[in-house]
Order: sequence, then C-alpha cells, then structure tokens
Amino acid sequence: MSMSDRPLRICMLTTFYPPFNFGGDGIFVERLAGALARRGHAVTVVHSLDAYHFLGGPLFEPALPPIHGCTR
Repeated sequence: MSMSDRPLRICMLTTFYPPFNFGGDGIFVERLAGALARRGHAVTVVHSLDAYHFLGGPLFEPALPPIHGCTR
C-alpha cells in the first residue's frame, strides 16, 4: 500500500458551513468535504456559529447529522 492509497484524516476550518452560511463559501467547503469523504477520507469541518449569529443569522441550532460522512 503506497502512501497515496491510505485514507487521510482532514480537518477543514471555515467561518461558515451549511446550514449556517450566507452564500458560496460555505457551499464550496461542504462540496469539497463531501467529495473527500466519498473518496474514503475522514473529514471534520470546524466552523463558527458566533460569526454566523454576529452577521445576522437566525438563532437556531438544529441537530446536524453528518453530511456525506463528514462530521462537524
């Protein structure tokens, strides 16, 4: 098994991530994380609820099931 065949553990840091986002940046990170997870990598996404609420996002925190095998 070569190093390129091994699954990686990836941590992605972003300000916004669905459903706590306002546009394209959160969607891009979600799609990239999902693509990596579908390839067998373990992906964790860390995002900022405080930034979302500070910029006017509604104050709700729904249960967040993993998306495409990614944890948040």
